[in-house]
Amino acid sequence: MINLLLLVFLLIVVLGFSLCENPGIQLKLTENGIKYAVKEGLPYLRDDLLSEMINYNGESGNLEFKLQNLHMSKIDFGEVFLTPISGRGIKCSVNIDIIEAVGIFFYNYKTIFGINIHDTIGFNVNISNVESALSVEIGSNKDGRPSINFFDCSLKINSLTVQMNGKDKWLYDLINPLVESTLEIVFSQLFCNIVKTKVEENIKNKLATFTEIINIDSLAKIDLSLTQPPNFTDNYVQFFFKGKFLLQNDSSLNQFLLSQPTVSDEDTQMLYLWITDYTINTAAEVYHKGGALTQEIYSWDPKTPKDLQKFLQTSTFTLFFPGLLKYGGEKMALFIRSYKPPQVLIEKDDFKINLFTEGMFKVRDNDLTLDAFLIKFDIKAVAEIFVSNNKITAKISAFDYDAVVVRSYVGSALIPLDSFLIKKLVDAAIIKNANSFLDNGFSLPPIRGNEITNLNIKLLKNTVQVGGDVHSSAENMVNSVLRNNMIFK
Repeated sequence: MINLLLLVFLLIVVLGFSLCENPGIQLKLTENGIKYAVKEGLPYLRDDLLSEMINYNGESGNLEFKLQNLHMSKIDFGEVFLTPISGRGIKCSVNIDIIEAVGIFFYNYKTIFGINIHDTIGFNVNISNVESALSVEIGSNKDGRPSINFFDCSLKINSLTVQMNGKDKWLYDLINPLVESTLEIVFSQLFCNIVKTKVEENIKNKLATFTEIINIDSLAKIDLSLTQPPNFTDNYVQFFFKGKFLLQNDSSLNQFLLSQPTVSDEDTQMLYLWITDYTINTAAEVYHKGGALTQEIYSWDPKTPKDLQKFLQTSTFTLFFPGLLKYGGEKMALFIRSYKPPQVLIEKDDFKINLFTEGMFKVRDNDLTLDAFLIKFDIKAVAEIFVSNNKITAKISAFDYDAVVVRSYVGSALIPLDSFLIKKLVDAAIIKNANSFLDNGFSLPPIRGNEITNLNIKLLKNTVQVGGDVHSSAENMVNSVLRNNMIFK
């Protein structure tokens, strides 16, 4: 049972709450997703139940008895449901067609003549038509940490028979009704106690080691704390993550406006993920502040693309800066950096990126590399967005730019920089580099090691929507998160 429950509760109970904020990332598990979780969880629910060993001591009147090493040897499931309870939590209902169990029965019976009849024998239990249910309330405590309350647990056995494997049949016929009624109580109580104890132990252990701040790479980490309790409806469960990127050694970032994500009511796939421009823009600021948005291009470096090797020559720019004529046909270098973070703007069916870069053009003069001129490029680009291999990627498909000479060491520019030559340079040196960075992508939840198939992507206002179906074993999903504390790669 623990694996089936953790599969559904995992994202809730291993992450902290920081209440009453709009989320940067929102995740919806639909009715189809819940059904899939049930289907994948059944083998592990069976393993959990088959691994339980039951011992029980009891007495009634003149009879003392012990049930020892009682364990289930066969379980056949009927219908199983995970049902969200609107505004409160989730209910797990499991119908079991057949349970077969074996154990050892010790008894001591005092007759009216003062004679003790005692023996230790094997016995078999056959149970059928079992209805079980566990309801869980998900909330948070005063510190904003997640809390779980088991507010309803039941096990109803409609048919139970016991077969004693010994010689005193007359006595077994006498005590069988007592043993059967006792076993009904034992199974009902142990079902709830085992589930409650196991879930609470696992939650306690995982919360002790889990961090809601997930490392992305050497520069970045992401805050995936929940901004509000999960939302349970009759048809789906929604989770709300902060989704804020942070620098590894500096968590101070600008306070971006965190607007409410635009979400749809689609429900044909197992899960839907909404990533806001807030999350993407905090990532852009992190990589800007971390110095990742820089590039040095040397035309004399054989690794530099051929088109840039030919382009970065003083002869290319003498039309704009005649002062370069004194260098003849010398090779040039270009040092590019972002002077402020890129900005992403998302509208319905429209993904725009604003890039803010400076390019210092340098001239190689014998063994020296001298500063020539600094140009500021403000680029407005339109990008196509894709989803595959569990990643969201983008590619700039069109752009325009404004270019301003910030300073020059070779005299003023004589003509404007809105030239096809400069646009060709921007494309080759800045846009291609940006596309390489965008191609690294944004890895998708839910959990590393699982395959998300049938992926599709849509652009809504302020939001990227990704829909998908999950195909993996429940055990892999649970163990991967518990072992690695990873949601995003």
